Amino acid sequence: MPHVSETIQAYRQAEKRVLILGAGFGGLSSALWLEPCQQADEQRSVLVVDRNNGLLFSPLLWTVANEQVNPNHVVVPLRHFQKGRHFHLLHAEVENIDLEHRLVQTSAETYPYDILVIALGSHTNVPIAEIDS
Repeated sequence: MPHVSETIQAYRQAEKRVLILGAGFGGLSSALWLEPCQQADEQRSVLVVDRNNGLLFSPLLWTVANEQVNPNHVVVPLRHFQKGRHFHLLHAEVENIDLEHRLVQTSAETYPYDILVIALGSHTNVPIAEIDS
């Protein structure tokens, strides 16, 4: 089933606007968890905003460095998660969050929301053992 993209106007006019910031494991899990609710509720719109086009599975990066797998095997395009789903993706940077007025300014546009999920992730911190020379 192909995905049907939603217009910005349709998002703005929805009764319930769910805005998810970040399309990593937390953000995508939230969007997928909301999927059954989305199908039953035609008046709900779910928009996922992320600055990247793909989900990087960093625990497998060492296999790329060792030339065991292709780099394409540890990065999954976000559109693959969207196929046949009712949530929508926006490739943009989050610039400002106004909690009082329920607005999120992105590099593309400012979006209102009724429910905000902040799942912007973290930095990978891999400890490196010191080598005595």
